[in-house]
Amino acid sequence: MHTVTVESNLDTQVQRLWEVEKVPEIYLESKPEHEHSEQLFKESMTLSNDRFEVKLPLKTDPSIINTADSFAIALQRFLNLEKRFVKEPEYYALYRDFIQEYLALGHAKVIDTSSCDPNDLPLNFIPHHGVLRLDKITNKLRVVFDGTAHTKNGPSLNDILCNGPVVQKQLYDILIAFRTYKYVIMCDIRHMYRQIMIHPDHRPLQNIIWRDDSNEPLQCLQLQTVTYGLTSSAYLATRCLIELANIHQSTYKSASQAVLQGSYCDDFLCGADTFQEASRLIKELIGLLQLGSFDLHKWCSNDINLLSDIPKSKYGFDPRDLNEDHLTVKTLGLSYDAKEDVFKMSGKNVTTSDKPTKRTVLSSISRMFDPLGFTGPIVVCAKLILQQIWRCNLEWDTPLPADQVEVWQNFYSSLINMPDIIIPRNLYLADSDETQIIGYCDASSGAYCCCIYIKLRINNTVHVHLLTSKSRLAPLNSKLTIPKLELNGALMLAKLVTKIGLLFSNVTTFNLFCDSQIVLSWLKSNSIKLPAYIGNRVHEINRLTQSASWHYTPSLLNPADVLSRGCIPQDLAKNTLWWHGPDYLCNTNDYNFYLSSIEAPLSIHPGSSEDTEINLAVIQDNKELLPFFTKLSSLHKMQHVMAYVLRFINMCRKRHTQMGSLSVKELQNAHLTIIKCIQKHYFSKEINAIKNNQVIASNL
Repeated sequence: MHTVTVESNLDTQVQRLWEVEKVPEIYLESKPEHEHSEQLFKESMTLSNDRFEVKLPLKTDPSIINTADSFAIALQRFLNLEKRFVKEPEYYALYRDFIQEYLALGHAKVIDTSSCDPNDLPLNFIPHHGVLRLDKITNKLRVVFDGTAHTKNGPSLNDILCNGPVVQKQLYDILIAFRTYKYVIMCDIRHMYRQIMIHPDHRPLQNIIWRDDSNEPLQCLQLQTVTYGLTSSAYLATRCLIELANIHQSTYKSASQAVLQGSYCDDFLCGADTFQEASRLIKELIGLLQLGSFDLHKWCSNDINLLSDIPKSKYGFDPRDLNEDHLTVKTLGLSYDAKEDVFKMSGKNVTTSDKPTKRTVLSSISRMFDPLGFTGPIVVCAKLILQQIWRCNLEWDTPLPADQVEVWQNFYSSLINMPDIIIPRNLYLADSDETQIIGYCDASSGAYCCCIYIKLRINNTVHVHLLTSKSRLAPLNSKLTIPKLELNGALMLAKLVTKIGLLFSNVTTFNLFCDSQIVLSWLKSNSIKLPAYIGNRVHEINRLTQSASWHYTPSLLNPADVLSRGCIPQDLAKNTLWWHGPDYLCNTNDYNFYLSSIEAPLSIHPGSSEDTEINLAVIQDNKELLPFFTKLSSLHKMQHVMAYVLRFINMCRKRHTQMGSLSVKELQNAHLTIIKCIQKHYFSKEINAIKNNQVIASNL
């Protein structure tokens, strides 16, 4: 018996989880099958009386489908479905209503198979099942037609259909653009697929079996429109939408641009920078889409006044919620509060089992859908846990070992109890006098990653926001060194910043940071002289980032370090380094000083300040190194300790009153002081000789 659960297919969820961590492709190669689909569409598509009609993009002659076999399979599946109807009356009622609506709207019709001409296209019967979504306000059940059902001696319908190329913008591009508008508009097309008619020649391939009651004779319903569940359906529907925009581009300029740039399947995320432009866009969208018989509904906006002419029955939320403080809706998988104009990330939608298994953990983690990477450090933690479970080589439904159960339950508890993470949607890009893109990359033994920030100067005030991040786990089967993982992180950053550069065409300044001196040295080397693995990646990084500048950053000032090591869910919301980058980004003087001086952290800059010399005399013991030189294993921690020591000394001498976080200049002075301490210990004779204008006896 064919069963369908309320949850989405686990394979699909897992695929989506890993795909969002890929840097979106920029150039997609044309395939012969795609060209074939385009040619068939252009030859067969018609637009008459505001209604599209298309043919199915067939790869081969459909006569190879065995009618008798397809009927037998569809019949058996339907009889099994009727058994479920008996057990679940509510499910049956929703299913029956769906089919009745299909018939009432003319999207299907009853046909008499006895009158069919055998010389015509063979009849093909498609099994069907219902996908139940109780969380939906409307359309709690949708019938899906199974075009993948194989006959005994022949292919399925999907086997002889072309997929067709992707003709809309990628989800990633649309969500990034969604953050750039002052006024945003969201809506979707009601029954999008079913507004497009299938050519009569191809309708015999779309038959289903149905009857309202098991005591009635079986009926053959022929589907008249583009059908859910066929491999070509998404292409045909979106291609018609693009065609409509192209046809009327001169008349509906703004709406056509919104269709071409802001539509994803049947959803629209678009906007404008003024109220008047946004209001005109809504009217244009309605007018343009009506020319293809597409009805827009589920409207929402961050300014409710824009929806004053929209019937409340077409709102994407309960109108009673307008009196509440928040108005949260789902938009392309993300939770968006239209009143506060913010994204909300929560762990409360993740569920788990009392006896977790590899399957239940994977199912839970796959619910963490975050294509822009706002909660990247949490996702890395989750994936590292999953990777450790994978190492145990357990069966899918075998309970986890006790130590793994404890790790998972601790993480899960922290996730569901973490405060909602609030991310402002609007970047105020239109108000910016200067815009920069700043990227960081890093790697640990567990993952390599990158994150990108957008820095805007608005009325002499600097604003820095996390724009996006990506991460990948270090491969289990390959023993890559940390420098090689760091190099992969740099390559990921190079690809991502190239992608972002295409989306923000007005940005000309790109500064990229890495905390690995080895990687930075590789990038300055001739890639031909490097080993193949390194040289190929260095060449690609330099090719992609010709217009960007690479700089060194200490790990403590690298927000990508938060991402590569992961972060406990409850700690992420208050991690300012992650959300806004290092403090120096907001201070123009500190930032410029940082860019000019941090290139080589081990270099000594001549002409040190008098303060540094005084401080060196106070803290330096001429006979032995300071204790923390041997007690602290991290140079970066040593640098911060020294910086606070120097601040204390200067405050005691009333020469320094700065409070709060350490500045870049303080960290640089501390680094220089540490180097001088080391030199004074090991090269005291040489230093004294120089001071006394004597010849240096050593080879230094």
